[in-house]
Amino acid sequence: MVPKPTLLKHFFIKQLVIFCLISAVCNTISAQPYTQNSKRFFTNTEINELVYNAAKEVFEYNKVPESVLKNNFRNIEPILLAAIKPGIVKQFKIIEFYNENGITSLSGSKPFKSVKEQYTKYFTREVEQAFLRNEKLRTYISFNTSDRITYFKSDVTVHKNGTLLVTETITIYNGDGEKGPNETEFADGISDGKNDQIKRGITRTFPTMYIGDFKLFYNTTFKVINVKREGNPGEQWRIKQQANGEILFIGNPAYFLPNGFYTYTITYETEHQLKHLDNEDQLAWNVTGNGWDFRIESASCIIHLPSGAKATDVACATGLQGSTAKDCNYTLQETSNSLDIHFKTIRPLLPKEGISSRVSFTKGIVAAPSPLAKAWWLFMSNKPLFIMLLLILLITVYYCIAWQRVGKDPLPGNIIPEFYPPSNLSPAAMGYIYFQEWDNKMVAATIVDLAVNKVIVIDVAKEGFIFKHNAYTIKAGSMPSATSAYYNFNSEGSVLTGQKISKGSYNAALLRFSNDLRKYVEAAYRIDADNNTEKRGFFSLNNKYTKVPIVISSIAFICCFVWTMQDAKINPWTMVWICGCIIPLVIVHTFFGKLLSAYNQVGRKVKDTIEGFKMYLTTADEQRMNVMNPPDKTPELYEKYLPFAIALNCEVEWGKNFENILDSATIQPSSGVYTSLGSNRFSSSFVSSFSGSIASASTPPSSGSSSGGGFSSGSGGGGGGGGGW
Repeated sequence: MVPKPTLLKHFFIKQLVIFCLISAVCNTISAQPYTQNSKRFFTNTEINELVYNAAKEVFEYNKVPESVLKNNFRNIEPILLAAIKPGIVKQFKIIEFYNENGITSLSGSKPFKSVKEQYTKYFTREVEQAFLRNEKLRTYISFNTSDRITYFKSDVTVHKNGTLLVTETITIYNGDGEKGPNETEFADGISDGKNDQIKRGITRTFPTMYIGDFKLFYNTTFKVINVKREGNPGEQWRIKQQANGEILFIGNPAYFLPNGFYTYTITYETEHQLKHLDNEDQLAWNVTGNGWDFRIESASCIIHLPSGAKATDVACATGLQGSTAKDCNYTLQETSNSLDIHFKTIRPLLPKEGISSRVSFTKGIVAAPSPLAKAWWLFMSNKPLFIMLLLILLITVYYCIAWQRVGKDPLPGNIIPEFYPPSNLSPAAMGYIYFQEWDNKMVAATIVDLAVNKVIVIDVAKEGFIFKHNAYTIKAGSMPSATSAYYNFNSEGSVLTGQKISKGSYNAALLRFSNDLRKYVEAAYRIDADNNTEKRGFFSLNNKYTKVPIVISSIAFICCFVWTMQDAKINPWTMVWICGCIIPLVIVHTFFGKLLSAYNQVGRKVKDTIEGFKMYLTTADEQRMNVMNPPDKTPELYEKYLPFAIALNCEVEWGKNFENILDSATIQPSSGVYTSLGSNRFSSSFVSSFSGSIASASTPPSSGSSSGGGFSSGSGGGGGGGGGW
């Protein structure tokens, strides 16, 4: 049996050996030269200080108290030294290759110091990268276990054709959303953004719809080339359209990510991001976007401009959308192939905060799109609007062709004043042929014509308690069977006997009379009227050429309106533009609807005769007319031709030619044409009031209607945001 003192002695010796071995290993790790040449530039103490100071900078940048580093440095140091060795060895060899003289220079000399500064620079950089790459090290600079982005890097290459090739490296921590031991709030009281969104992976939103000149869309493209997780190109992803762009879902729907750090790499192309200004070209790039749902601990961006480009202006901004804060810096580095601009945040970004960059550079290095290419892309960005404009243009061209084929009137003949109307045309027929459309004045002209021929009597009286208006009562006249050279509608007019016509009061008998009158003149004089079975007459409306364009226009407008509704939340002006297309559409259809109406040869001659008669009705030059021996001006002549003047819309001019004669005739005995408040002749005021009453009383009442009541963060292309899913 071994005595206890001997056992204790062996135990302490064993522990001492283990301690020495551990110390030797640690000293070997810390003291080992990364290359043979670098050994003379650093002592073991200097390397230890470099490691600690570089780690200290990382902790300060991530706002982790130094006490956390001090308390855990014994555990951090060996992991860190092992993590940085491959990168440092590689970089040190590059430095030594380009600095042969400095490597062999005397200690303390200028070349010696220059090489040592380069060693130190890349040593510090490798330490920073190690904390981002190594999962074990990342846990020491984490405030909490909430989901967050620990590192966001965007690498943007500007090609000479204007296309951008973008690679985004996004390192995230998938946590449980619990509050960590070191979690704090920032000075402004905003929390770090605790959440637990990430389940299967991340989402990346990319806006493609932007509002440009004239409040029109000027959109960009988003073409994903590849997506990786931890360098694995087999990561599942899919794209879904959203209101103002596209959203990229990364991850397997059936697989939930365990807690930990993950690095995603997204490579995509995008077009139409550059602004080609008068004196320079410009790229405004929203690096991270302002739509991320969680915190971004560090973000950077490198923009590679083509060789030969010179930066004329560089700026960056951070914070919420519209913020002008500049918690970022940038540096320029010119290489043999490009001009690189490096942007980097100097503080973590809270949820909905981002970093944006802007670079203006030499004009002409990047090819500007041609005017035709710009026009095409403007069309593609605003398809509903330009479809409507193109439709208006095509319809106009169609109507011009149709007018050339069927809408041109025969040339007018020699038009001279006619003192008598065409003997076989009633006032309504004359007005319909002349204007080629129906109007309620033709009803008024026919009723007045019946009164002039004493088929009926129009009795007028004032009605209303406060607001007086005329009420017209139709009574049987002294000659109900009077005849004339034209069809005078005596039988149809009989339905009006005993009826009262008043403005604002619907009269069914008057409407029936108006419809019968209209059907008759359409069948008799319009060739393409539905009820003209013999297809004889004086003119055609040719409205069969307007039906299809009107239907197409209506369908196109409804489709484009619905199409535009989904974009109205982003740009309400799109609805204004689409609705504004109604105006030219209505103008085109209305204008050509009238223009397509055409007389045949016989109709043209009749129109010339009516034009000559209207010339007589409207001419006030008595000396000129007297040379042609017109009929004498009498009250009877005025009343005889008044229905024709009403139908041709020149009753005012006709009345002015008889003002003196009518004034002197008011004291004569009543002619029996109509009775009024002390008056017995058709005055101009009667004609105006009576025509208005006809229009109002022959309109059916409606069923009713109802009615309802400087550069900043977030600027430029790119942008968007993301979250977890």
